[in-house]
Amino acid sequence: MAFAGMLIHECTIERRTDGATDDYGQPFSNLDWNDLSTPKCRYSPKVSNIRGLGGIIGEGNRVAFRDAVKQISIILFPNTTDIGEQDRIKNIKTRDGTVIVPGPLNVILVRTPVAGAMSHHVTAVVEEVV
Repeated sequence: MAFAGMLIHECTIERRTDGATDDYGQPFSNLDWNDLSTPKCRYSPKVSNIRGLGGIIGEGNRVAFRDAVKQISIILFPNTTDIGEQDRIKNIKTRDGTVIVPGPLNVILVRTPVAGAMSHHVTAVVEEVV
């Protein structure tokens, strides 16, 4: 199966735009999230203990198990997708338009193709915004 056939989802990438201009060409600081693009993607949820608590989890401690395990997911995009570690993802949909993850999800890591290497995708590791 070709990689494009594996992209069974679609999502919206959001980015904060700073230094935008208003209708009169005057600069202003826009700290709102703006929709950047709506690429096809492949969403793959997984759970991982990545908090780095440095302590023991249990009843006698102040760290509960639910606080130690964090939900992270991986999203694959075509290698031409403009996405960075300051972006957010929302409205992950299936091909029929059903929203399966409303988000927003913070992008915490982006792995792009190495220059000169053959790669057909970009990997983004995301976490739920709490």
